[in-house]
Amino acid sequence: MTIVGAILAILLIGFAMRALRQPQIVGYLIAGLLIGPYGLGLLQDPDLIGRIGGLGLIVLLFFIGMEASPGSLLSRWRLAIFGVILQVAVTIAAVWAIALFYEWSWSKIIILGFVISLSSTAVVLKLLKDWNELDTQAGQNVLVVLLAQDMPAHCCHRSANSALYLLHWHTQRKFCPTTTTV
Repeated sequence: MTIVGAILAILLIGFAMRALRQPQIVGYLIAGLLIGPYGLGLLQDPDLIGRIGGLGLIVLLFFIGMEASPGSLLSRWRLAIFGVILQVAVTIAAVWAIALFYEWSWSKIIILGFVISLSSTAVVLKLLKDWNELDTQAGQNVLVVLLAQDMPAHCCHRSANSALYLLHWHTQRKFCPTTTTV
């Protein structure tokens, strides 16, 4: 299946969900399950799957960004910071309570707490848009918290990718005994 065929299938299933008055995001998930490697297997190439997913996320966030007011988002900075800190703290505390029964390490508790506390910005924003809630005060509050979550997550992702690249580069270099030090 080509990228055009995959996008066409995704759009058709999305339109079908809209006709059934269901959130289109559910249709996109169903389309991915159906045409992906674990469904009908029509799309097997991991590189193509990554490109389609990245394109979809970029388009979705672009349209959400066009509807968001920068002034409104900046005026809610306190809510964003305290909301994210509270959400992460409560999630880590909940994971810690569960970890008491399983004797998990602190590193596992903290990593799992951070992973669970991060919401899917793309999914939540699409649902807010479908429900016409994005322009409400509650919708704007949710948006600012989601964006505040994404900033440190994106920085951590970039740092991790850079570290992995450097680690891979370092382990792939050949030792050269002819180099001298001064």
